[in-house]
Amino acid sequence: FIDTTISEPFLLVGQSFGGYISSGILSKLKDKVLSAFLLCPVVLPAHSERTLPQKNEAYYDHEFLSILPADKREDFTSFGVICNEKTFELFEKAIAPGIKNADATFLEILSLNYALSFNPLLPTYNQPITILCGKQDDCVGYQDQFNIIPNYPKSNFFVLDKAGHNLQIDQPEQFNYCFENWLKNR
Repeated sequence: FIDTTISEPFLLVGQSFGGYISSGILSKLKDKVLSAFLLCPVVLPAHSERTLPQKNEAYYDHEFLSILPADKREDFTSFGVICNEKTFELFEKAIAPGIKNADATFLEILSLNYALSFNPLLPTYNQPITILCGKQDDCVGYQDQFNIIPNYPKSNFFVLDKAGHNLQIDQPEQFNYCFENWLKNR
């Protein structure tokens, strides 16, 4: 698809499973990718193999959360670390539409085995790459991502405290800084 659709070198951005797919693209088409930005990327496709922190509700505004309908509260807190009115508004704009429109049947089938047929993390990628992770990410973690740094000699690796799998919601200013810096310095 990429070979027939994109003729020029390109930038690559991936979040979560998209970060895992991006790693696969890097391993197969590294000469076409100018630079990559991976946000909370999956590194180990098997959930049971991931090094994950414990769920932490230290930054929850329980008074605010108590007024939300149960389904919205569950979706919001499932990956959120800083759960308050401000981050809920960001969540409603950026994350909730994807949850609402997701194809549940497809996601269930995908979740049974979404490992690529090859290890996308083995080849070395010698272009700039930024990897941004949340220290409280209880979905993909951050420690396993650190182990792939040797494959990316020109990497920047950031782990943000008070941030989970929805890092861009938990820490929007720090996310924007890292992303804008990547765009400027790629």
